[in-house]
Amino acid sequence: MFRTLVFAASLFCAASGAPAGDSWSQTFRDWQATCFPDGGCEASTGDQGVSAAGDTLRLIVERTGADRAGWFVAIEFFHKPPRTDRAITLAFNGRPDIVLSADGGYRAYRANERFYVTDQNALQILLPAILAGEALRIDYFDVTSEARSFTLSLSGVTASLLWVESELKITGAPRIAILPSGLAAAEPPQTDPVRDAGIPETVLAYHQRTSDCERYDEQEMQDRGSVIEPLSGTAILYALPCTAHAYNITYRLYLRQTGEIGGIRTLYFADYSTETNWAGTDLLFNIDIDGPKLSAFYKGRGLGDCGTWGEWVWQEYHFKLVRYASQTECEGIPSDRWPVVFP
Repeated sequence: MFRTLVFAASLFCAASGAPAGDSWSQTFRDWQATCFPDGGCEASTGDQGVSAAGDTLRLIVERTGADRAGWFVAIEFFHKPPRTDRAITLAFNGRPDIVLSADGGYRAYRANERFYVTDQNALQILLPAILAGEALRIDYFDVTSEARSFTLSLSGVTASLLWVESELKITGAPRIAILPSGLAAAEPPQTDPVRDAGIPETVLAYHQRTSDCERYDEQEMQDRGSVIEPLSGTAILYALPCTAHAYNITYRLYLRQTGEIGGIRTLYFADYSTETNWAGTDLLFNIDIDGPKLSAFYKGRGLGDCGTWGEWVWQEYHFKLVRYASQTECEGIPSDRWPVVFP
């Protein structure tokens, strides 16, 4: 736990622009209190260790200076941040859950991964619950609509706040939580958080359960790379490698619906050959995805001068076939000159 907290504190220093060497801190059981050269201080705790997926978050009680009237409360997500159209639930033993609604309950400031509580009614009961509780469970849906739950220890929070108050010379001041103010709004993310989140565990489990593909956790398959493409506000495409050969890699594609209904389904596509004519398949060769456009290229040999080539476009709920070409004989003809069999 101590190493996790030190790691989290160092990340904050880097994000805030304060050199780690210029801050000073003290650890109290499962909490760490830190003050920074800009006059602000915070007390924080992390989740119970870093999981294999790299998930970790911090609960932060922050004071930006001695002149502030109270404390800000924030949750910092280092990986797989929440969907901002869904609520975050805070659960304490023996107390009613505190629900931070998507409509005004929390907002990102300073950095895209740090969300401050912006519901005044919730703040009035949240800080006393933190000070009086033994543990806090945080439940939310991440950007891929995966349900997440973390339990954080509250042992050491009171001592941490006392240390901060002593450092700021405000010992004895009323402990109240206030709405965040004077903080810079978070800049738009530089990368796509959906892609950064990787393949959700539920998609991987569905892939292993419903396919005859080689195991994705084998290094050879992971080296082939997967594809993640948000298709809309409620649909994410995941393409996982299935088999690998000298010049052909097959992929199985899944659609993850992130709306109210939700769910995962395998996508099926048209497949053509001169022997069987048209058929359906759940595997595509050598795919390329560019926004709503999807193409697949089966190579009859390494030169790529024979085989099949198809192009689809995403339309709300499905991929629509827009062009399909087939070249049976390997005669040095480039794919853009192959006979078109559809439309």
